[in-house]
Amino acid sequence: MLVTAEVAAPSLLQAIGAAQGGAAHPAAKRRFLTRLGTQVARLHATGFVHGDLVPSNLLADGDTLVFLDHDRTRRSPLLVWWGGRRNLLQLGRFVVPVITASDRMRVLRAYGEARRLAPAARKRLARWLVRATMARRCRIDHIAPGEARRAGFREVMRSGGPFDPVRGAGG
Repeated sequence: MLVTAEVAAPSLLQAIGAAQGGAAHPAAKRRFLTRLGTQVARLHATGFVHGDLVPSNLLADGDTLVFLDHDRTRRSPLLVWWGGRRNLLQLGRFVVPVITASDRMRVLRAYGEARRLAPAARKRLARWLVRATMARRCRIDHIAPGEARRAGFREVMRSGGPFDPVRGAGG
């Protein structure tokens, strides 16, 4: 059994929405997303891979992210590369109203910089993440893969678009 102090902080999605502040504060949202990428990189740099790194398992407590739900979190420095990629996929596969494809790249850029990945490695990671995210969205949200490829990543991940699961669409 693990007992921790209660954290009275908004969820990741609430914090992103607050940082967004409508359309008036894009710089605050960008800072927040950069911090997100950096914090996930710090988790991985310590050798930990979160067992279920989805937005609902993150709280934003000021400048710190609080990671929740650690029943499957493991410390495995040798598996961080594979598990870290999986964590980025888990975190980024959701359609979020205020998150754009550029925002997703901000998180990935901050992650790559904090992990000191070479530019070529960052590019390979980004390509893999786009392919894996598309495949996962197709599988989980029942989107026809050919239709997703024709529409492209931005459209498949666009909030309010034809593939937004909140709208009940998806092929």
